[in-house]
Amino acid sequence: MTTTALMRKQLFINNEWRDAAGGKTLEVVNPATEEVIAEVASAEKADVDAAVASARAALDGPWGTLSARERGTLIWKLGEKLLEKGAINPEHHGRRTHRPTRASANCLGGSRIMPFGE
Repeated sequence: MTTTALMRKQLFINNEWRDAAGGKTLEVVNPATEEVIAEVASAEKADVDAAVASARAALDGPWGTLSARERGTLIWKLGEKLLEKGAINPEHHGRRTHRPTRASANCLGGSRIMPFGE
């Protein structure tokens, strides 16, 4: 088995990348090939508590005052930026989830919401 680094080995909490509190990671294994396809941070209670506190603060701030339509517009713009930068790749997502590209695009936001190709 070979390891292919596909993502950061950190957690994204409160708008910053950080190591898991315990410093541990987990291997992500493709069940079809048993190949290790990534290594990710292994969150502990302290990490979850920090993420929940960050989410609560965001909801209590300006984000929580936006309408669903306004939040949707911002998420759409974020998706466009991620696509422009190549940060979202339906084919890669399909390989990780063993789904066709179109189904992966739907899972990542829906073809009516995110402009993924066929």
